[in-house]
Amino acid sequence: MNHLPVLVVVIPVAGAFLISLVDTVRPAFKSTAALLVATAHSTTLVAAAYRGMTGPALLYSVGEWIAPVGISLMVDSFSAFFLLLLAIGHLASALVRIESGDRSEWARKSAALIALFFAALSGITVTADLFNLFIFVELATVCSIGLIARKRHPGSAVAGFVALMAATISGALLLFAVLVLYVATGTVAMPLVAQAAPDLPAHLHGMATAAIIVSFGIKIGLVPMHFWQPRTYHAAGTTVAAILSAFGLKIHVYALLRLLWFPLQAPVVLPGVYSILLVMGMVNILTGHSMAMIERNLVRMLAFSSIAHVGYILLGVAAAGRIGGSAAVYAVAAALFHTGMHTLMKSALFWSGHRLIHLSRSSRIMDLGGIAWRAPGSIIAFSLAALAIIGIPPTGGFASKWFVAMAQQALLPVLVIGAGTVISLVYYGRFFLIATRRDPPDSFPAPHPLSLRPRLQTAVVLALAVAAVMAGTRDVQVRSLLLRAAEGLVDQADFVGPALIGRGR
Repeated sequence: MNHLPVLVVVIPVAGAFLISLVDTVRPAFKSTAALLVATAHSTTLVAAAYRGMTGPALLYSVGEWIAPVGISLMVDSFSAFFLLLLAIGHLASALVRIESGDRSEWARKSAALIALFFAALSGITVTADLFNLFIFVELATVCSIGLIARKRHPGSAVAGFVALMAATISGALLLFAVLVLYVATGTVAMPLVAQAAPDLPAHLHGMATAAIIVSFGIKIGLVPMHFWQPRTYHAAGTTVAAILSAFGLKIHVYALLRLLWFPLQAPVVLPGVYSILLVMGMVNILTGHSMAMIERNLVRMLAFSSIAHVGYILLGVAAAGRIGGSAAVYAVAAALFHTGMHTLMKSALFWSGHRLIHLSRSSRIMDLGGIAWRAPGSIIAFSLAALAIIGIPPTGGFASKWFVAMAQQALLPVLVIGAGTVISLVYYGRFFLIATRRDPPDSFPAPHPLSLRPRLQTAVVLALAVAAVMAGTRDVQVRSLLLRAAEGLVDQADFVGPALIGRGR
């Protein structure tokens, strides 16, 4: 039996314990322990993703108890794509934090929480059990709220409470959907639920689908369920906001797509839901970009931008569900392309923005005037990532938006994509002009006591930004990977029926 599917969860859980132990015994080595855990976890994620991409689905039954009695874990080409994103995220976050210079209690305790958070995200990605999915989602929620509320920042406690209330509603809806499907099918194993989904009573299938969409809609910030995100990201700080937006949000997108296609079989049983997702995607794009344009705080501006870019992903998803057939694979691949690009772009924006905010001691955009001359490496990374996220050719952001637009079957979504691009050009361009303004030296605030020259941190964000730019010039190589991942979602041959159950030994 190949143990990779379970190791991607076990390693970071054990690593969180190790980090806490090292922090207690030898606090000076806490960052080193966190980096070792992140490296081990990322290596395991890449190995599991490689197996999922290059062969049949990698299946594992915990304790050799097969479904429906036991818990099944699976890695296919679709989940493998998101495992790669998690590998980038965990390693990059550890590298960024190692030079932070923050010795506060929050910084010490957050390392273990981050490891647990990535363990939960890995569990969401590999599980083939509905109730197990719910458990991992709740674990991710607890970790994220801990990261937000423990931050010694004005409004952190309130933001943590708001996030907790949103998460409570989301969790209750997800549990309700799991209970409905369990009562209707007698199992929580995804393959068995998928077999029974076409024969479910319409009202039960509709209730479960609606509950899942609203539940994960809260998680990913669908308008009008986005109310908690800007406040939360601002209170959490840029380091944590990058993890929540670039990686946590994407895994919740994964869970939504996985559940809609498998086990709910929504393209077959309830195709009308994708028309709703199309409208919601367009609303997200226009609302997110419009709010970002009038925002005067850098972190909140980036948060609203994330809300907008969820809309681009939904446009690709909606096109796939509406057109079906082989064209659906292309549309899902377009959505995945933008998912990957947004992961690179937004992590680079938040982490480079962290350096700018750290030096100016303020996240207000007007207080960042002239900051580019104090942190040239960070502003270069921010500018490259901004060019990509706007969609300037030939960056990866342009290529992913182009693929999403080409997947559309109507003119209106394409016009909305164009409008969003123009609006984002306005507010990112405005920030660049302010940041590069030449102010007199005495206009800068006194240096922060922790103002270091984090060369490793700058190198990481530059690498992410350059990757986001260069992906647009390597679209042929990227496309083959994306199509393989999309086939794993659209074609369920490896999972439907006894295939998963019988081979997971």
